[in-house]
Amino acid sequence: MIEQQFENHLLTVVNDCDFDSLPQPDFIISFDNEGNRLSKYKDSEWDLMGYAYKKQSSSRVIFKLDNNSENAKILIEQIKLILYSVMMNAQQRGSARLINVLIKLGQRLKKIANICLKHECNFSNMRLCKEAVEELITYLCALNKRSAVTYLKELHKINDTKLKYKIENFGLADKDLKKIEKIVNDLDSDSKQTTLIPTRIYADIITKSLDYIDQYHSQIEQIKQFSLEYFQGEFDADGFKNLVSRYKLEKLFKTLGIEKQFLFKALYSHFQCIAGMMIMCFSGMRISEMQNLPINSYTTTTYNGQEIHVLNGLTSKKTVSGLRTTTWITSSAIGKAVECLRVICEIHKSYYEYKKFISPSKFRRPDLNILELENYPLFPSFSFAGKEQPRYGIPVSEVYQTMNNWVERLLNPKPFTQEDLDELYAFNPLEDWDDYEDLQIGKSWRFKTHQFRRTLTVYSIRSGLVKVPTLKKQLQHISYDMTLHYGNNAVDSTNYIFEPDLINEFNNERLEHTTDLFLNILEQDDVLFGIRGTGLETQKGKLRNLYSDRKNTEKLIKAGQLHYKETPLGGCTLDTNCDRLGFAYTTACVTCDNAVFDHSSVKKLEIVKNALEKQLSKYESGNYFHDQLRIEIESIDKVLEKRITLIEVTKNV
Repeated sequence: MIEQQFENHLLTVVNDCDFDSLPQPDFIISFDNEGNRLSKYKDSEWDLMGYAYKKQSSSRVIFKLDNNSENAKILIEQIKLILYSVMMNAQQRGSARLINVLIKLGQRLKKIANICLKHECNFSNMRLCKEAVEELITYLCALNKRSAVTYLKELHKINDTKLKYKIENFGLADKDLKKIEKIVNDLDSDSKQTTLIPTRIYADIITKSLDYIDQYHSQIEQIKQFSLEYFQGEFDADGFKNLVSRYKLEKLFKTLGIEKQFLFKALYSHFQCIAGMMIMCFSGMRISEMQNLPINSYTTTTYNGQEIHVLNGLTSKKTVSGLRTTTWITSSAIGKAVECLRVICEIHKSYYEYKKFISPSKFRRPDLNILELENYPLFPSFSFAGKEQPRYGIPVSEVYQTMNNWVERLLNPKPFTQEDLDELYAFNPLEDWDDYEDLQIGKSWRFKTHQFRRTLTVYSIRSGLVKVPTLKKQLQHISYDMTLHYGNNAVDSTNYIFEPDLINEFNNERLEHTTDLFLNILEQDDVLFGIRGTGLETQKGKLRNLYSDRKNTEKLIKAGQLHYKETPLGGCTLDTNCDRLGFAYTTACVTCDNAVFDHSSVKKLEIVKNALEKQLSKYESGNYFHDQLRIEIESIDKVLEKRITLIEVTKNV
């Protein structure tokens, strides 16, 4: 990986260095992909793009505070020293996420530094400034506990630098650190978030599961006829083997490890696991809700001219009266899975009669109320173990118990890698993912039923996280339908009562994502451009203070007083649906009053420009399309030129 290149280059530079000596101005901080010198310690920014394991929205540490006073210059040098110290420690121990560590640490140190700047102190005398310490405490108290704990770690890094370089009075006094530790520890604990399934693993398990479902579906009639014939007679070992061969099921039985007759139930139970996993994956329902699904739960209907796929079931979550009819949006991807499950229900009904006939004295459940097929659960249990489901009067399959065993045996899942761990840190850098026992590099991912609900919600909202094309395509339709029917401005779906908890999770995730997008724009050191972006850039310092409290910012967004959303080229602050998508739809954002662009927009704009220039060459000058394309190209050139001007202006401020 490129990050490893960085560490190798760093090792050659610092091998002969005294790690505890102060850095020299020409010390090489970073290299490009070819190993050439990129940034030095003395530079006004450290460019780390060449070492990122993937494209990142932020890849530079820019040493700029809210003003250019002498005290600000001192604070910048202090921030550099702390980052350098952390870099050296990480290099000695070996860190696979050194780049992200430096970028995030730089952002937090600048936040602390700006508090010091406001009260005319720096890291060498902040312990003597009561006002600065109190404002820092107030700021930490406004954060959630995970964020506050992270800032506390950064305060310790400041003090570690004091010890390493023997800088007197650097950082906070021990009594202040202990006071802050107590305050942070007393904050309300955040419930540990369900682990998000990394996109690579998520795409892999979906693709392989759907492929397996296709294979099983192609044999479902053979499986049904085999089962019905088997239940009608008694077979010795050879007879059983011949029956399997006659229905051409040898390969499937071998794959499932069905070597003896008494193991034949795996023919159905394993598929319930794989199919159930995909139903949860493409609906977001809980395991208990899936177990309550009736045989006729899956339907396709047209709503407002749109075809939607739904699962009609029951939920007992947060209801006093018990089970309640509820609907979940789902995908056509589960269609074949449901077809097979319905056939398995037919088989189960015959199996019950077979069990009573073949061994009446040994059968523990002869008194079960076996329903008519149209009243069956979608996941009946072939072991007949456990309590009867109240709605059906028969036990349902506990698919979660053997889910990972069948995934391992049938689907050959991709192992968890460093890339996946880095992706989790990129999604939530405040979570200490290394402490999760289930996340072991080189081992298979351990799927848990509630992970599918969380993962579907996150990726449906944060589509930018999904880099795997197959996964993006698989989620595209259901993401649209979920937004249409679950969103805050959902259509009037009077025919359905959608699951309220999932709707809340969906909208809370969208609120959190919008807040992240907006605050990340303000926290960026890179110049913002575009008409609205330029306005935000000139007020960035004031806006950072105005929206420093995340909870208040979320309230403003939820109340509709603050708006921000992603666009193909950048961001937008428009509070209504866009009405600019006319002929020049590719560049409609470029001249829009609400457009916000950052450095990641530059490449996108250049790609659009190149595509327009190719189209331009097809028309002669004076042609309507030629002139329109020329206008679009010029609008892109102007906005990119404006960015260059803004960069020069901000350097001189």
